[in-house]
Amino acid sequence: QKIVRTITSVDEGNDYNNPLHNAATFEDVDIAVMMPYAAIDADLTLRISEQQRKDVWREDPKKVAVTEGRECMLSLMSKHYLPLTKVLSDMQTEGIRIDRAYLKQEYSRLDSREIALETSLVTKIAQDLGREPKDIVLNNPTDLANLMIGGYGLPVVVTTDKGEASSSNEAMQAWAKLNPIASDILDYRQVAKAKSTYVANLLTLSDYDGRVHGNIWANGTATGRLSASKPNLQNQPPA
Repeated sequence: QKIVRTITSVDEGNDYNNPLHNAATFEDVDIAVMMPYAAIDADLTLRISEQQRKDVWREDPKKVAVTEGRECMLSLMSKHYLPLTKVLSDMQTEGIRIDRAYLKQEYSRLDSREIALETSLVTKIAQDLGREPKDIVLNNPTDLANLMIGGYGLPVVVTTDKGEASSSNEAMQAWAKLNPIASDILDYRQVAKAKSTYVANLLTLSDYDGRVHGNIWANGTATGRLSASKPNLQNQPPA
């Protein structure tokens, strides 16, 4: 029993199954609309910046900082934070070059592997449990938990916040010791995640100029370290 899926080539319309791909950017906005918005944005940013400087000066006067043997907040902001922000802005503007040809090859390879694993899993589960293949949805956590527990008779090892049986990776790892089907599901999830979260996402985000211009945050964590998003460039897996 084969699974029927509509496959879109990575070169057909550049649709990498990512809704962000069709989102509008400034390149798509008419300049007559964009310029007033940009001017208002710049003006408001300047006004907020001036007010923040006044607030910082009142909240942490220089004379207080001197008596405590430290720099005042305004000095730290001017000497460290603002120059760092400029560096991070330059990094975002420059971006990181992406080998799109290689990623397209990886997308095709992972897509084929995902289909093969999905087909094999659905066929086996259908045969083992006497189910219709079309009724088996591997990406539905609730249905999958019911199959593993109600179908294969595996115990509940992890529950959701609502108290329902979970089919999370943690649960699958525990079930893998009892039934190899759980190991196969983990392999399928790993391939699907690599394709969608990493390869497809990088292709989408580098579609404009072949570079990824992710966000880099100076104050995005409670510990004060740098962080990144869209994509998280600090958390990319090795090739």
